[in-house]
Amino acid sequence: MEAPGDPADRRSLRDSARRLFARRVIRFPILLLLGGAITLLASSYVQANYIELCRRLALFPSRCAPVTLRTAYSVGLGVAGLAMLIFGPIVNSIYHLLRYGQAWESSRVETAISNYPLLAGVIYLSGAAVLALA
Repeated sequence: MEAPGDPADRRSLRDSARRLFARRVIRFPILLLLGGAITLLASSYVQANYIELCRRLALFPSRCAPVTLRTAYSVGLGVAGLAMLIFGPIVNSIYHLLRYGQAWESSRVETAISNYPLLAGVIYLSGAAVLALA
């Protein structure tokens, strides 16, 4: 009989978590929410220090005015959405190439997997639009 803290228990828990995150239906929303949370935390930091950053980087430091938290969130999500639309497919293609190698006989049709970064970018941009218009 195995003790409760056995390495076999931890291994089975790790294997079940690996199987769970291997499913794209589970992994995509979790990564999307994680990226959104990181973006919102970074936006909160920038909003708190915005006047200093603006005065340091602006051509006309006298025009720096404080921004609301909602404005900072909408700009942050907009930047994250544009970054995902531009750089997401590139990073995804390089990752796929490094992990699986070049398929010698492949179709020229994009797979659904390559469209996930685009979908994440559209979701971030729509979130930014909702925050900006609310």
